[in-house]
Amino acid sequence: MGVEDAADHPHAAEDAVESIGTTLDERTTCEELAAFVCERLGGAAAVDLLPEDIPSAPGAAGAAPALERAAMAGRTELLAPPGPEGTLRGAHPSPGGGAVRAGRRRA
Repeated sequence: MGVEDAADHPHAAEDAVESIGTTLDERTTCEELAAFVCERLGGAAAVDLLPEDIPSAPGAAGAAPALERAAMAGRTELLAPPGPEGTLRGAHPSPGGGAVRAGRRRA
């Protein structure tokens, strides 16, 4: 199922509620999220977590915080690491980040 198909699926939100967050375990929820996104929207998905002790204001601490890859699904060889030495690469670190910042759909 591609992005266009997922948008047309009338029960996508219900499916997400039933598939993601079935336990209170953070790792399991991350794995469920990656699997759902991969199945519905693309060939690969990753969930990267920020540390719990980072400041709430962007850039307040100076250096970008290290990310931890919590879960992956699908063709994981397509996924980039969170960034150099596990740091956040920007507001939208995905390959489609430029399209997101520009407000357009990725081709």
